[in-house]
Amino acid sequence: MRAKHVCPRRLRDAVRRLRERCDWTQQQMADRLGFDRTLIPKWEAGKRRPTPEQCWAMAQAAAEHGADDLRRVFFSAALNAHPLLAAGLSLELLSAASDAIEGLLAISKRLPPDDPDAWRAARALNQIFDLAQLLHPGYLAGLTPEGKQDAEVTN
Repeated sequence: MRAKHVCPRRLRDAVRRLRERCDWTQQQMADRLGFDRTLIPKWEAGKRRPTPEQCWAMAQAAAEHGADDLRRVFFSAALNAHPLLAAGLSLELLSAASDAIEGLLAISKRLPPDDPDAWRAARALNQIFDLAQLLHPGYLAGLTPEGKQDAEVTN
């Protein structure tokens, strides 16, 4: 099953940008991520698309190299092949985040306003909400060629 709903140009560019951000040759990228070396130039030329599993591996590499913008593209491409899974995960994350917010609000009343642990927890909750947004079908639909988000993103 191939990633189908992320704009092909955006996915193609993300592969090239990840490789450049990591300062890898095509061969190095293939070796480090366990891909066949002939796939990288095909992806970068837009002749083939990575599988969801390959997109997931690139999302992890992007995260390790601080390329959050690229992580989102690969993560979304991987999940586009499984929209029901993405929707279910989104609901679970939102539910967990809501519970955590209630707990954090209760605890924060007993903490000083500049408590570093409270701020760390708040940042973690923001990350949870960001992930839930990535998983939401409406966000995934926005990454299609017809979607507004794809048209607005220029890198």
